[in-house]
Amino acid sequence: MTHDPALLDLEPEEMRRLGYRMVDMVVDHWAHMSDKPAAVDLEVADIRPRLREPLPEAAGSWETALEKAQHDVFESMGQIAHPRFLAFVPGPSNPVAALADIMTSGYNTAASLWRETPGPVELELTTLEWVKELCGLQNQADGVFTSGGSVANMIGLAVARDARLAGDMNGAVIYCTDQTHSCVARGLRILGFQPEQLHAIPVDSEFSMDLTVLRAAINSDRVAGKRPFAIVANAGTTNTGSVDDLNAIADLAAEQDLWVHVDGAYGGAGTLSQEGQRLMAGMERADSVVIDPHKWLFQPYEAGICFVRDAGLMGHAFASNPEYLQDVAEGEDEVNFSERG
Repeated sequence: MTHDPALLDLEPEEMRRLGYRMVDMVVDHWAHMSDKPAAVDLEVADIRPRLREPLPEAAGSWETALEKAQHDVFESMGQIAHPRFLAFVPGPSNPVAALADIMTSGYNTAASLWRETPGPVELELTTLEWVKELCGLQNQADGVFTSGGSVANMIGLAVARDARLAGDMNGAVIYCTDQTHSCVARGLRILGFQPEQLHAIPVDSEFSMDLTVLRAAINSDRVAGKRPFAIVANAGTTNTGSVDDLNAIADLAAEQDLWVHVDGAYGGAGTLSQEGQRLMAGMERADSVVIDPHKWLFQPYEAGICFVRDAGLMGHAFASNPEYLQDVAEGEDEVNFSERG
């Protein structure tokens, strides 16, 4: 039987041959990781001409495409898992997860609706429970996987906005530090806040939020007629790895009736160690917490998680009932992740 290259399928034996070739490439990559340079020193002129091509008018062979990918793409990148790679925040993945990605893509899972993919949804729910337990978070918290910390932080702050502001963002104020990741300010703009509504609190000698200044800022803003409603605390910053005093922030927030959002995308998983548990004591008291499995949990990119302590608040912020989903409304104990972010 002659295969039509215009079709998007492959004959079973050809797919096996292609799959074995790809697995061999990935295995060789892991086996010889330390022999490769940890970083690459390329200029745009070195790489762009090799990859910028006109839109093909006819199908090519997968052998040619794979060869090009191996030499012009995957050999033109730094190796995050290299033992001498110490430059940036991204963490290494692991071989089992790489193979799991084949399964996820091969079965084309879209775990957004329970009725559509009950198995994958239940697996994600179980995994979220495991991460909660590992990180010492509240058992009742709802969670959702995201593409990373940027989206996870935005989801947590969207839930805070809807839970605390009742649709009126005028005069609302959020507090962070000058060490807070830039994605927080960017996400707040997407959520409709103005830049001046995010107040950066100075840090102390340990690059942690100065709580004396924070308390004074909250009081001053209230006197000025503004509406403080949330504090973004850090559990591991990109610049220095600093951790705010999460218990003290939780105490102040309880006193002032403020939402506490902890950005633990970088350091939240440090609670797996005794020292991390000491540094991040109080993270479990936060209203929302972000953790990136693709950092200290050694999972492939992209993988973030947002947890919200009060079950149901995610659904309040994101649930909708369009006509095309009326037949897949949640039944008892069913979870639709599309209603969590």
